[in-house]
Amino acid sequence: MKSMNRQVTKFLRKDSGRASDVAVLLSEYEEADRVLTKIIESSKAWRDSWVSILTFQKEMTSTFSEIYNPIVGSSDGHGQEPKITPQEQLDGTRKLEAAYADLRSELQQEIEMIDSRIISPAISIKEYMQPLKKTIKKRENKRLDWEMYTDRVNGYARKMRRTDSDNAALAKAEQNMAHAANAFQVIDDHLREILPPIISAAFSILPHLLGAQILIQHALLALYYTALQNYCDETNFLEQSSPTEDVSTVWRTKFNFALEKTKPLKCIGRGRSANYPKDVTKKDPGSSMVKSPFTSVKIQRPSQNLVAISQHESTLHDARIPRISSHQSLTTASSRSSRCPSNNDLRQIIPVNNSLPPHSISKSGSLVSEIKKKKKPPPPPPKRIGLKNPEIFATALYSFEGQNDGDLSFNDGDQIKILKKTNSTDDWWVGELRGKQGSIPANYFKIC
Repeated sequence: MKSMNRQVTKFLRKDSGRASDVAVLLSEYEEADRVLTKIIESSKAWRDSWVSILTFQKEMTSTFSEIYNPIVGSSDGHGQEPKITPQEQLDGTRKLEAAYADLRSELQQEIEMIDSRIISPAISIKEYMQPLKKTIKKRENKRLDWEMYTDRVNGYARKMRRTDSDNAALAKAEQNMAHAANAFQVIDDHLREILPPIISAAFSILPHLLGAQILIQHALLALYYTALQNYCDETNFLEQSSPTEDVSTVWRTKFNFALEKTKPLKCIGRGRSANYPKDVTKKDPGSSMVKSPFTSVKIQRPSQNLVAISQHESTLHDARIPRISSHQSLTTASSRSSRCPSNNDLRQIIPVNNSLPPHSISKSGSLVSEIKKKKKPPPPPPKRIGLKNPEIFATALYSFEGQNDGDLSFNDGDQIKILKKTNSTDDWWVGELRGKQGSIPANYFKIC
């Protein structure tokens, strides 16, 4: 009956009834128990994994030996003569089987240390903490009894007109509540006394368990690596690895070759990564300023072209370029570079020949010779810079087929000129592709 009353009180009363200090101690106790349980389960899984690795390796090497050994009865003349496995390969297989057998015996000793140095100490601590669970359960029952009697006292006290039987029941309930409160206080004091040292001991052993786990793992990997390295050295299975410098040189050569092949592609050449310098700490010759990673390559090309052309008193054949005198070209180029204008503004001012490789820009002699072969165009009328809005291009992230009339179809990777846009990517913008204009979904694009 009392157990039933406790369950009803537990259901009706959501308050834990814990004092703040006891509540903290109980939560720390539960956390320590949970951590120890997790360590035990994970360590057992770790141990079983290493045992499975060793078992699989033994079966694998034994299977290799059976496959490469001569076939029994193959020389009876019945059927095709089998090809004999080379002796060098047979010797290598037998040596690998022997190496794994020795490795298994060595690793088995280290694996057994997982039980003695990690699992067993954690289990011992949990066993010492186990009796406290009964005390905590007993405290929970005392708390429910105290809350039950408190509810009864409050119920009788709220009655405006009490009979003699009600007064007697109220007195008995108050007496029971006093006894329950006293028992509840006694068990709380007991937990305040015994929980702190046990919790401290449980948490203090965790660094030692972690240190043992690290040492065992290092020992297992060291033995494993040593056995494989000795086998490779003995059988010349693997050559010595190349130095890092050689690997970097080979990679750089192949990367630059691929870069030159893919750079003429517009979808790659006009991408964001193509505009960033390869080395952000590289300095310009004759300057103490370091290139910024946010300064695009296209910003450097116009200044170099202006310097080379102004020195030879030549101009490019583009009607959109204003004439720049030789004594102002260096100042203009340096000032524009220092202000870091956008790529779109530079396209309006100075044309960039994307088909030229980067190293050809520095060769001002060849560039000037090509320009001298062409007839100089008449000087264009002066044009004020900044009146025209910069052109905006966006790269399509997905393909889109027009759903309605007026929609613009495009494929993934297309460069589309944005004619009208809003500040939200949930709207429809107006774009132009291959001379066609139409509505495009803004969330399908990434602004270049």
